[in-house]
Amino acid sequence: MSPPTPLRRVQALQRHLRISPVTLGIALASLVVVVVVVVVLTRLPQHLAATRGFRWELAGAAALVVPLIYLGNTTSLVASAGWRPAFGRTLQLEVGEAITLLLTPANAGSATLRVRFLGRTGLSRAQAATATGIYSLLTTIVSSVAVALATAIAASNVDLDRVRDRVPSSRWQLIVVLAALVVVAGAAVRGPRFRRRLRHWLTDAAHYLRSVSRRPRDGAAIAFGELLTMTGQVACLALLVAATSNPVEPAVLLVATQLSFTATIAVPVPGGLGIPDAILVAALVSTGSNADGAVVAAVGYRMLTYWLPTLPGTALLYDLYRRRLV
Repeated sequence: MSPPTPLRRVQALQRHLRISPVTLGIALASLVVVVVVVVVLTRLPQHLAATRGFRWELAGAAALVVPLIYLGNTTSLVASAGWRPAFGRTLQLEVGEAITLLLTPANAGSATLRVRFLGRTGLSRAQAATATGIYSLLTTIVSSVAVALATAIAASNVDLDRVRDRVPSSRWQLIVVLAALVVVAGAAVRGPRFRRRLRHWLTDAAHYLRSVSRRPRDGAAIAFGELLTMTGQVACLALLVAATSNPVEPAVLLVATQLSFTATIAVPVPGGLGIPDAILVAALVSTGSNADGAVVAAVGYRMLTYWLPTLPGTALLYDLYRRRLV
């Protein structure tokens, strides 16, 4: 029986995602502009200057743990595909996907590249789509369970009054307005199709779970990969917070990093309109960080895990394009 994954939707995404030297060059130029704008708008140099005793060695250590994120993603994807694609090339793909987050909203570009890559490394189109679906479903389940447990642990360490006292209210009003506009726009565009898509998603999820139940070792490897990814994310943010001499609450950082990533892919605008950064700042301030240190840690985290990986990612993705693997 053929898998229920909607292959026509995958094929449509593949037709619209064009990888070429020109598109990668445009993306790289756009990245430089966006990073400059982010630094200026967040007033990062001023906040960094106000953070006395910033420990650059810990910031360097934060950069060194970022590869754990990509190693975890690679482990999960290779296990989802039955260990058929080469680990090294898959790692190259995962780093290369960083550039698609700037170009395509809702993680569509990453999913499309995975299907295309797996289809060119020995899997049929149906197998590639199923492996991508298994990867997405199981990593989401693992991260959701981890966030639920972390939320229960972190609840006693969060004080929302600190956010109101230490961050200017005008900034939060702007963030709330932007978030509301995003929600309204998303509901207007996706609302009529939500019920139909939910039915398809539930059908696909049942198929994926049945498939994984026959491969328990692969399922465990997928879960391990997601845990490794979350460890890298939390360690990166924790080291940046420690570099600003602010308190580190691992459970709060886990919730913050996962909510920030969810906002990045859920908001229908690449980059998330600054909402992911606001989530991180709010979480850090609520656990005792001063506003300057929270901004430095939050923007630094986004730079290390979202913006800067696109630099090597562009070169690695172009290499895969040259080898006709994407």
